[in-house]
Amino acid sequence: MPLFAGPSNNMEEPRRLAAQMEMLQRQLQGTERRLGAIEANIIELQQAAQTLRLLPEVEAKILVPLGGGVHLRATVSPADPLIRPVGGNTSVEGSRNDALATVEGRVAQLTESYQATSGAADRLATAIQEINQQLVDAGMV
Repeated sequence: MPLFAGPSNNMEEPRRLAAQMEMLQRQLQGTERRLGAIEANIIELQQAAQTLRLLPEVEAKILVPLGGGVHLRATVSPADPLIRPVGGNTSVEGSRNDALATVEGRVAQLTESYQATSGAADRLATAIQEINQQLVDAGMV
């Protein structure tokens, strides 16, 4: 039996807890980055849905932004098909209602994903707080 078995074991547990807390903090940071990306996608899709709802019901001239402050003047007719994604880097032409349904469906999916990811972030934060409290109780923080 080692002469200093007790103190060695006393120091091992705080080190293990500290390492576990660091790992959980990295996971939380990654989860928070995913939440930000999901939120950005939701906002973009909500803006697209709003734009689809505001498209004129009669033929109208519009400006299409190309980027860098450059716009293209175009004429839009309610009969013009819209191109919408259907998955797997594939897009199809369809009506405004089809495009709106696709966008709204994607918003619903991403909202569910956001809620699940947010729950995971909450669980990670709780675990980090519990470990931190254990370290405080052990006099290591």
